Amino acid sequence: MEKIFCLLGVICISCISFAQILPGGRQVALSHSDIAKSDNVFCIFNNPGGLANVQSVEVGAYFSPSPFGLDELQTTYLGCTVPTSYGIGGIGFMHYGYELFSVNEIHLAFGRKYGSNFYYGASLNYHQVHIENYGSDAAFLLNLGFISVLSEDISWGASIINANQGKIGANSDLLPSLFTTGFSWNPFNNCFLFLALQKETGNHPSINIGYSYAPIEYITLMSGYSANPAIYSAGLAVTYKSTEFDYALTHHGELGYSHQISLILNISSLSL
Repeated sequence: MEKIFCLLGVICISCISFAQILPGGRQVALSHSDIAKSDNVFCIFNNPGGLANVQSVEVGAYFSPSPFGLDELQTTYLGCTVPTSYGIGGIGFMHYGYELFSVNEIHLAFGRKYGSNFYYGASLNYHQVHIENYGSDAAFLLNLGFISVLSEDISWGASIINANQGKIGANSDLLPSLFTTGFSWNPFNNCFLFLALQKETGNHPSINIGYSYAPIEYITLMSGYSANPAIYSAGLAVTYKSTEFDYALTHHGELGYSHQISLILNISSLSL
């Protein structure tokens, strides 16, 4: 019975929160503080402005098997980037939940580079919610983002999810919008520090911080903290040739631990 009430509570939270289900093992390990360094396939979902940083075909998969110990809340993302002569395109898919409650998304994204220091992009998200015995409804959401390289070591980025304030449900309830802005700093070789401010409609703002360091070739260590809700995170990235594997572990003070993994393949030979 306790698990059922916990599940219902998490579902209620998930219905109004984008921030806690955004993908990417690296992104989760850094508590989504790396908005200014979105440079892999998962920027389709997090910050489409980073797409122009991806200069090859990348295929990525992200899986959160049992958030907070609940199999019913498992989350899966799939994404692919395609460079073209006009910019970088992307397509992504998401499934969250189980048979009684689920959210499904399809993303179409596009990003370009302006000059040598500014990246911008947008994605159109078909967002569908299904609740057993109540039916399904859907809305189109517009996501926007950019990254500005301020100096050799410092970048500034921002994104907004659901910029058009899409509505869903019989009462045309507004879906939340999520605004994130932040900085990345590369103080010395193989080390990055991240700071971000995140504000979701109806929730208090959150300060997110992150740190990554590559002590040896192929290995990157990561950690992060999100203030609202208070979530600690840590992770490991293993990169070899065209393959990157990321693992993230998060801890919520009341809901416990969650594990996330992602795999990215860089298929340079298929670049257009």
